[in-house]
Amino acid sequence: ICAIHVDDFLNVGSSKAALSHFKDQLRSKWEFSDLGDASFCVGIAVEHDRAARTVSLSQ
Repeated sequence: ICAIHVDDFLNVGSSKAALSHFKDQLRSKWEFSDLGDASFCVGIAVEHDRAARTVSLSQ
C-alpha cells in the first residue's frame, strides 16, 4: 500500500523483504530519504504492532 501527499510518501507491505524490494525499485529511478517507520503522517498518528500484525491510525 502506498500513500503520497505532496512530497511525503508512506508505504506498507506484508514483509520487510517486500518493502526492501519495493524501495530498491524506487531508488533505481529516484533519489529519496528513508526515514524509517512512520509515527506521524499528514496529521495522523501511526502505531504499528508487528507482533500482532496491526496498524492503528488516530487523530
